[in-house]
Amino acid sequence: MASNAMLDTTMEDSRLPDGVPLPTVTLEDLPDEILELIARACHAAARPRGGGVAWALLATSRRLRDVAYEAVTSISVRSRSAADECAAVGHRASPGVGALANPLAFFLSPSGAALQARVRGVHQFLARARRVREVTLHPNEEHDGGWLPDPEDWFLDVLFYALVLPELRRLPLTSLSAAGVGVAVLGGPPVSAAPLRKLVLEDIEEDRVDVAIVSVLGHHGGALEELTLARTTREDEDTNYMIGAWLAASAGMPRLRTLELHVEMDAAGAASLACHCPGLTRLSVNAALFDGVATALRGPRRLPALAHLEWAFYERSTWGVGTELRRMLAGRALTSLTLSAVPTIPRDRLDVLPALLKTAALPAELDVSGMAPLDDAALAALSAAGHAGSLQRLDCTLSAGATAAALRALGRFTGLIDLTLRLPAAPDAATLRLSEWPVGGLTRLHVVGTDAVGCPAAAQALLVGVAASGSRSTLRGLFLSGPPLVEAVAAAPLAALTALRCLYYGVPYASKGETVEALHARREVMNAWIRRRLPDLRTRPLASRRR
Repeated sequence: MASNAMLDTTMEDSRLPDGVPLPTVTLEDLPDEILELIARACHAAARPRGGGVAWALLATSRRLRDVAYEAVTSISVRSRSAADECAAVGHRASPGVGALANPLAFFLSPSGAALQARVRGVHQFLARARRVREVTLHPNEEHDGGWLPDPEDWFLDVLFYALVLPELRRLPLTSLSAAGVGVAVLGGPPVSAAPLRKLVLEDIEEDRVDVAIVSVLGHHGGALEELTLARTTREDEDTNYMIGAWLAASAGMPRLRTLELHVEMDAAGAASLACHCPGLTRLSVNAALFDGVATALRGPRRLPALAHLEWAFYERSTWGVGTELRRMLAGRALTSLTLSAVPTIPRDRLDVLPALLKTAALPAELDVSGMAPLDDAALAALSAAGHAGSLQRLDCTLSAGATAAALRALGRFTGLIDLTLRLPAAPDAATLRLSEWPVGGLTRLHVVGTDAVGCPAAAQALLVGVAASGSRSTLRGLFLSGPPLVEAVAAAPLAALTALRCLYYGVPYASKGETVEALHARREVMNAWIRRRLPDLRTRPLASRRR
């Protein structure tokens, strides 16, 4: 009791007398840790919209401003403001290179004054933001209407970056991303005072930037861990295959682990890649596959550490894509493999089965959905291969003639836990025997095409089959689409999937003669009974449209 009385007295004594206002607490009174949280929240909120309001808030306190600058580690430096871009869309005349004939007149002009103001602003910002480690040099803004046309020439961009780059070069950057003219200005001294670990060069205009790319890779290639090179696509422009010279300029990139290429590569370029990037573990290519490229990358002697390969084949790919793939994949044991091609390449040129049979082991993750569809024989051969047990995740497309034998072959992949199966355009649930689903042990199943025209029972048949299969106690995620599920038919199969946590069921079309409103009503009925019968099951909002 005495202790309670003492506590009450202490609390009473701590109260302010009546009429005395509470002391004012400002941002200056908060500890730096809280100020940094506020600053980071302001940066995050400002990032999509430009940041003027956020920096106005941060300027209300000297300490908050200083902490805010310290919190900045990544910046994007654009050479043109939104107002400049709007002027470009309005086809207002840009100053042009001729303006430099009289530099004094240009810098006294409105365009020159605006340029100087932006340069001063960047210099002042960098003088305070001492922890910047990641920089993006992208000259253009994006608007709702899509990509904006550039002005007739880029002289203002070049001039802006020429004035800003000396300050950027003093920073100990770890990551640099540049696009368009932002790439072209990178020639000269090192672009960072510290070794770069990540470099992204996009919208490369090959006739303008060879010297700049050679320079930056010559200075920083030896320390790079991630590199992306993506050129501007021009159908009327012949490829100069400079990728080999670019990579060779580094004199070797022993630390490079991830390489992403959106540039054409001939056999000489591929040989340069294998020579100068020996430690690659991940290679992603979006380009045509030409004769000789696969031989230059032939495994496992070339790129022996390669574990993840992704290649999207473009239009000009060799007629012998399958042959090239056999050479590239022979003897390799990849962790993941993704192969796809643009729709204009005939599927009969994209037979991937012989290449897969030549591998030392099937990848744990295999996506060949963008290649030739697989029939009964192809899946039977693949599942019978001695190295098929390593496959865990598969994304593939069934051919039009596939039958239930194809599904039984999928059931023989003993390690398969994640399956994305794309049915032919007009799947026959009876021919495929979807109600007798043979693939067990799956934790995730996504079947595309169960909503095809003329196949209203495909989704229901598959649901019944999966609920009676060896996946009924392991399946956690199910992706299907079709007509709204009826409680009397679908409730029991769903309840039988005891491990199911996520059901993504799409209703993409209204039936012939059915209004969208009627479809919405049937969908809501389905949602209601699923919530009532399976309250712990997460479902995705359903979209619908008239067929």
